[in-house]
Amino acid sequence: MQPIELTKNLIQYQSTSYHELELVQYISNLLSKAKIPHTVDEFSPHNYTHTQNELPKTANLYVDIGKSDKALMLYAHTDVVSAPKALFDPVIKNKKLYGRGTCDMKTALAGLVHVLLTSYEQIKQTDKRIIFAFVADEETSATGIKRFVEYYQTRVKDISCILMEPTNDFEQIHVGGRGYIFLDLEGKMKDILSSFRAIKQAKQQILGQYPDLQDGFKNSTIELTKISANDTAHDFLTVQGKACHASKPNLGINAIQQALSQYAQIDYMVSSKTEGPNSLPSKAYVVVDNQELANISATAHIDIRTNLAASKDDRLLKDVMKLISPNLEVRTRDRGNAFRVPDTFTNRITKGITTEKQIAQGGSDAPYVLELSKNIIPGFGPGKTKLAHTDEENIALVSIANTPKIILRNVKFSNN
Repeated sequence: MQPIELTKNLIQYQSTSYHELELVQYISNLLSKAKIPHTVDEFSPHNYTHTQNELPKTANLYVDIGKSDKALMLYAHTDVVSAPKALFDPVIKNKKLYGRGTCDMKTALAGLVHVLLTSYEQIKQTDKRIIFAFVADEETSATGIKRFVEYYQTRVKDISCILMEPTNDFEQIHVGGRGYIFLDLEGKMKDILSSFRAIKQAKQQILGQYPDLQDGFKNSTIELTKISANDTAHDFLTVQGKACHASKPNLGINAIQQALSQYAQIDYMVSSKTEGPNSLPSKAYVVVDNQELANISATAHIDIRTNLAASKDDRLLKDVMKLISPNLEVRTRDRGNAFRVPDTFTNRITKGITTEKQIAQGGSDAPYVLELSKNIIPGFGPGKTKLAHTDEENIALVSIANTPKIILRNVKFSNN
């Protein structure tokens, strides 16, 4: 199966966070037919996150080749952010493949699977130990990588890691990452809306304390990303935004924040269901004159990204928490501090090629991988970062075709 066909097949699985099992089973079937040993590691996300919502069982998948104590992990996450159903029907136009996950990160996933199907015996005959890790739930709660770290802590002594997150079709390579804090709020609608309004009003003043210091980490961000409620209003006003990855809010329009600017008094607001908690909402649905709705139960999410100064002593988090109503229950769904990694491993992988070293601006599973090793590359993969989580997500066909070649090159130069 060629990389483009395989990528299209993977996109058709609506593998949003916690719903990756069917996709994992598809990959497992491909590997089984090729007689490639692998482990399907099923687990309950409840064991690795604080959410009180009912979550289905999901799974990671590992292909562990070789017996050395030193290993190279090649990583792709299997989940994608929520999207309109049409985006799970991939379409080729103008030498590009369109669909959810083309950038983040079904192309990388397809590249790794393709390398296994075509080069497993070749890799097996080397003296290297290579771990192909297909990891669930990167986009929401990082339960998959927590499970992976738990699984491999006693199974490998020395590991180097490449996370194949999109870096503009391998033109950049990540040498660190901004921090992130994802907050879940629960309580009455009026308390969520008053908290969101207070944060919006104070946001620029707060963020001004943590400016871009030209060290690659850029500025910190605070985004009010999602409001949900079981009770649905029917007479609502619609505020239009533009979805994008919450770590790059300059590329989108936050419909929740637009609504707070347009209406001085709001009794009820929910955001579009097609975006997850780490994307800017494309729509907000608002009721301005119904105080009964102000007392219904609701949940909400805040996406915070931090540079080194904002991460230190949880300074930015403390600033935000002061503005959240004490009537709300607040839980930290996931978090990771800003970090920078040594250049040694990065220089080895990029030997002989031209890449730009950057700090990753979006959150990833990298902070958890740091528990296993400091020799990690937080991002080096196919796809344009600005297209991730957008309705226009696409990737050039030539990039899909090149991805397996670059993976094999990484194996060659890993020297694990």
